[in-house]
Amino acid sequence: RVGLETSAQQVDSFGAGGLSGPVLAIRSKEILVLLRKELGKEFVVISVGGVVNGADVAERLSLGADLVQGYTGFVYQGPLWAKKINGSLRF
Repeated sequence: RVGLETSAQQVDSFGAGGLSGPVLAIRSKEILVLLRKELGKEFVVISVGGVVNGADVAERLSLGADLVQGYTGFVYQGPLWAKKINGSLRF
């Protein structure tokens, strides 16, 4: 739970559960690069974890993701979140 602004004691008091949002981004990108290297282009790789805006999506695509999944951004920014991201991407 490194990288959280909330103290470890307070996070532990919440009980079982997972992490979501930007705190996952660094590790998620490391895993993406590793998977793409190991799998080559033969498999579709979907990157998820810490994706909150168009720049995050563009970075994941540049690191080798075929698809990018987001959830926390959608929850906090609403149903137009995906449209905003699509509008910010340039190919």
